[in-house]
Amino acid sequence: MTLQSSGPIDFEQINVELGLPANTQISLNDTNIRSLSGISTGAIGMNNFYNTTKPFTSWVTKAATATYPVTKLIVFNSQTFLKYIY
Repeated sequence: MTLQSSGPIDFEQINVELGLPANTQISLNDTNIRSLSGISTGAIGMNNFYNTTKPFTSWVTKAATATYPVTKLIVFNSQTFLKYIY
């Protein structure tokens, strides 16, 4: 589920989006919270969560050569590619 595009967003909604219990205590500086916002460092606010979705991972295989394919684990969120894991 994607968070809304306008109106107030609260920590309960962020928790639910991340699959956490609604009453989990979180901080805007938590790694998973920053990943959801797409803001890895610096100032962050509740408005950074509009239209965001929990990051997801996916294995992608690309044939580097016919004999040796390259497989990468990548992380995305609703806004952009985040990083290669492997």
